[in-house]
Amino acid sequence: MSEGITINRACPPNCKGNCPEPEPLDIETLKEGRISDMKIWVLTSEYNEYGQEGDYFICAWKNKPTHKQLKNILSTTDIELVEHVLSGGGRKGTEFMWYNLIEYTLGEEY
Repeated sequence: MSEGITINRACPPNCKGNCPEPEPLDIETLKEGRISDMKIWVLTSEYNEYGQEGDYFICAWKNKPTHKQLKNILSTTDIELVEHVLSGGGRKGTEFMWYNLIEYTLGEEY
């Protein structure tokens, strides 16, 4: 097993025990100072309700999540929803809750 760093996190309430195992960060990349070359995919949710404080973190992946990973974390069999989230997500209409999937480069400010 390769040496790595993992970030502990709590499963979101809708996970139902299907959270993916955290993926270790590549320690060699960190040692060589190439953290700016690393990218992560972050899944968040938003709600259309008074007092919302922005996006809510759900999960992060080292690589773009697969259909199966998204179906598990979202606890859904709705292929249309999974496809929408894989293409970036966002609000489609007047739904109460929606998801965003964004790729970030570590070390950059957003």
